[in-house]
Amino acid sequence: MADDPLVQLNDPVGRVLRGRAAVRDLYERVFAGSPDVQVTFGDAATHWLGDSVVPTGRETGTDQHPTSGEQPLRIRTTRIFANDGTWRQVHHHGSIDAPRLLAAHQDAVRAR
Repeated sequence: MADDPLVQLNDPVGRVLRGRAAVRDLYERVFAGSPDVQVTFGDAATHWLGDSVVPTGRETGTDQHPTSGEQPLRIRTTRIFANDGTWRQVHHHGSIDAPRLLAAHQDAVRAR
């Protein structure tokens, strides 16, 4: 991830996180803690823009929470990576369209 104060993550819970530390901390909590989150990236398209690449697609999987059980994840996602000798993520946006799935995901994340 780029070490830039403008690095940004817009997540399905409605948060806008800026800066490498804030985004990294969220990723660490989501993927290293409880609940167990498993996602696969698919339905992908890749857009090249000079020294940047924008993969778009869908993240599908599950969010296993100790109290609410397994919840399906279906997230439309866009990421932007820039190359300054090393590929680094500079932006990530994820949206959940289904209201029931969005509410379940928001509840699970806020319970952490």
